[in-house]
Amino acid sequence: MSNIYGFDFLQSEHQLTEEQGDNDDTLTTMYNEIPQAPQPSSSIALESDLGKQHKVIDFLRTYRSGCLQPGIIYEKTGVDLSDGGRDEAVRKMLCNNKVIKIEEIPDPENPSLTILIFGYQAKYNDVRNKTGLLAQINKSKYGIRRLDLLDSYEGVKEDIHDLITAGDIIGIPNAEEKENYILCPRGEPFFVELDGHVSTIPLVPPTATLPATTTSAIQPATSTTGANNNTNITNSTTTTEESQKYDPNYVKIDVKPKKQIRRGEAIWIGGQWFRISSAIKEGSLSDQPSRAQAPLSVTSKQDLSQRNAVDGYYRDFTDNKIPLDH
Repeated sequence: MSNIYGFDFLQSEHQLTEEQGDNDDTLTTMYNEIPQAPQPSSSIALESDLGKQHKVIDFLRTYRSGCLQPGIIYEKTGVDLSDGGRDEAVRKMLCNNKVIKIEEIPDPENPSLTILIFGYQAKYNDVRNKTGLLAQINKSKYGIRRLDLLDSYEGVKEDIHDLITAGDIIGIPNAEEKENYILCPRGEPFFVELDGHVSTIPLVPPTATLPATTTSAIQPATSTTGANNNTNITNSTTTTEESQKYDPNYVKIDVKPKKQIRRGEAIWIGGQWFRISSAIKEGSLSDQPSRAQAPLSVTSKQDLSQRNAVDGYYRDFTDNKIPLDH
């Protein structure tokens, strides 16, 4: 399927649609939808104009359903943005701020006059969910700075992490800003099937041995050039008794896996993406020191820091057991 951005490989769910466009044309003033903020007090008059601007921006950032009238903003923040009001300097600062959307509408109390209303606009204001996030990155030929996406919607940081973990996008380190790596389209994925079969590991040994049925549904590896974006995955479905509980952090494998995949690399098991565990302490990947976090790519050219092995990994990686980070 082709699209206007020239990425023929994109599936329909990866493309922006008109429904994901800007729906902020309608002014919404429903008080029950407006987030609560501290009520104004006499201390607001002692704040600097810069502090007042920051307070207004923080409030508008939590409200993404359109622009708000000065009266509502005053009620919630104590900052007066009315024409000729007490905080005229703050009003001018907001009018020149690129993250603030300004609209001019008839004054509800005097329709012959107009007033300015204020709203927050992220740099990528059309990105509202994970699907829109992936579509935006896929249409950006030279990639997008991670920092520019962090104010798009609540939970975007976790979605970026999930897309990198799954290999749906590529994260390229930024030498100048460590946390602000560049997010780029992956292009056509290249899957590599691992040798062997995997099965779940019971937390408590069952009273009777149950046969495990493992099926493989994977695209075989092909010999191509430019395979530096290869994705090592294994896709298996294990059928067992539903009543039996299994360890979510390990799978058993019937061949030695260390010659095929390293700690931190991506692996696909039973319809879900994981990373081969690189944790050196209890907690999620984001809780680990940088040397023990999974690489931005789905594969790596070398093992992680030797210091991790000296300190000891939290989960064992053996000849018959693969540890998983979620």
